[in-house]
Amino acid sequence: MKTGGEMKIGMIGLDTSHCIEFTKAFQGDVPPEQKISGLRVVAALRFPSVFQAESGQDKRQQQLEQMGVKVTHSLEEAVRGMDAIMIEINDPALHLEYFRKVVELAPNLPMFLDKPMACDLEQGRQIVELARRKNVKVFSCSGCRFLPALEQARAEIPEPLLCHMYGWYNKAAAGSSIVWYGVHAMEVIERTMGRGAQNVFCREDARGLVVIVQYPGGRRAVAELCMGLWDIGGRLQSAERCVPFRHPGGSFNLSMLQKLRDFFQQGGEPPVTLDDTLEIQALLDACERSLASGKEAAVQI
Repeated sequence: MKTGGEMKIGMIGLDTSHCIEFTKAFQGDVPPEQKISGLRVVAALRFPSVFQAESGQDKRQQQLEQMGVKVTHSLEEAVRGMDAIMIEINDPALHLEYFRKVVELAPNLPMFLDKPMACDLEQGRQIVELARRKNVKVFSCSGCRFLPALEQARAEIPEPLLCHMYGWYNKAAAGSSIVWYGVHAMEVIERTMGRGAQNVFCREDARGLVVIVQYPGGRRAVAELCMGLWDIGGRLQSAERCVPFRHPGGSFNLSMLQKLRDFFQQGGEPPVTLDDTLEIQALLDACERSLASGKEAAVQI
């Protein structure tokens, strides 16, 4: 925990638009309601990625440098002297590798690991095991977890019997499209339904994926992941009533960044537990196994 002044952030990776979006929120020219005060990205690590061409990374480097960020190819330089670390790597296959490296170089720094936590359940388990063994304070989530409309619906129906949500789907540049795009939907489902999912059935058609998640007591969540439809919303339902929610558009990361700022500045427990994030990874794993088999798959954490 740092008291007084801005916290210095080391950012790992330039292959995601989040490296620009988040840095702008911290230290860029944005409207006051989009500003996240108290954090400043000081250094950013750049390396080649299948998720972003070098020409695209050139543009991002220029944007970051205009906001006062030093872009480097040295991991040691990106973490040295920092107060916190943000791993902003689009390719989840590299998350475990860089998480290990950062823990080794900067073992006492709080971290944010951008979604999805890992490329598969096994690597997710390894990240969680390492974080617990080294006592690293880290969290990973999608900004969809803290959408204001979703939080309002949760306040009205904190323990829904049914959750239905719709979100986006597409083909990932590499690895699993279910993991890369489905993490947003599973984040919403785990946030509203809690842990304890039992089984998942996933089917694919021309429009994308339909996922059905079964919970104890006959509770159920359904996610429709729609190809080419960039909208997110849904409903929560109890025995007495139904409450819809829909994100009105624009960035859905602001509420998450506010929680990130509080976590970095105040210390304490992360806003998302590793158990929650590991269940999300297990839901994605069950989606993949169900789609491959054509049958319901058990959630195996």
